[in-house]
Amino acid sequence: MGRNRERLKELAESHERVEAVQITGDVEVDTKSLQSFGSTNAYFDISPREAANSTHFRSCILALSHSGRMCFMGSVGGELVIPLSVFVRRDLQLKGKWMYTRQIVRNLIKMIEVGMLKLGGQKVDQFALEDWEKAFNAAEEYAGTDGAAVIVP
Repeated sequence: MGRNRERLKELAESHERVEAVQITGDVEVDTKSLQSFGSTNAYFDISPREAANSTHFRSCILALSHSGRMCFMGSVGGELVIPLSVFVRRDLQLKGKWMYTRQIVRNLIKMIEVGMLKLGGQKVDQFALEDWEKAFNAAEEYAGTDGAAVIVP
């Protein structure tokens, strides 16, 4: 889920196992859009602090199937209202995580090795430390799937 229709389209087109839904702000509409792809077993959220009041949290929770799992990672600010009756009836699980564990990194590497997660094809621009401002501007331009800006020594 996201707000930028173009970026979502690019993401969905670049990964055969990814479906994208634009956030409309209407929880019911967004929940139905998510459910249109079939059963949702897991919801992983790494939203930035600025998204603390977004409707997508509720839409994603409501789209989860029985025994679904949700994981929030990073530093989203604010408070999250969880529809407790849905949470209990569907036997949902909630996990919070600050950073990756060593095992998670190993599992990610295995996904790459077996071809489940394909890497490459992205543009990567390198910048010297003194060109940090150019790097930040490039990173903002590349937000999404277009590429990356890296500061190197």
